[in-house]
Amino acid sequence: MKIVCLLFVFQSLLTVAYSQSVKVNETDKVTGQQKIETDYASIVSDYPIYLGIRYRSAGASCFIEFRGSDIGVGIIEPRDGLIIQLEDSSRVTIYPTSKQDFTLDDNHRYYSHVYTIKKDQITKLSRQKSISIRKYSNERFEDIAIPEKNRNAIMNLSAFFLKNIH
Repeated sequence: MKIVCLLFVFQSLLTVAYSQSVKVNETDKVTGQQKIETDYASIVSDYPIYLGIRYRSAGASCFIEFRGSDIGVGIIEPRDGLIIQLEDSSRVTIYPTSKQDFTLDDNHRYYSHVYTIKKDQITKLSRQKSISIRKYSNERFEDIAIPEKNRNAIMNLSAFFLKNIH
């Protein structure tokens, strides 16, 4: 009986870890624009290092948010691009919406950086695995390898987001 319960718990955790869901789907009362926000998908997760992404939209504008700790940390300016390399060696380059900072807490550095992304870029990301990310900040860059087990994460979340926006 204990083994059956443990298997059920493990299966439930896997379902939560690999499923996408819409966190927000509403119409803005003032502008009348549709607002969509997905849950986060984990790209790198090796405590204390973490990098996750989620999509947001407001009307026709789309955004991708990178939330991380101890990897890719820095102050970003609107000129600081982020490059996602795909398995066919093509790339998607996006830029921050504004200057954005990070937080230092308990000897760890945390950030939540928002980038503008076009629908055609999301479509491209939805068709191939992502293998690495180059994140620029403070006039330098950090290359982040995406572990093999998470290379479908951006592709799956991108496809899911496209299905949910109008």
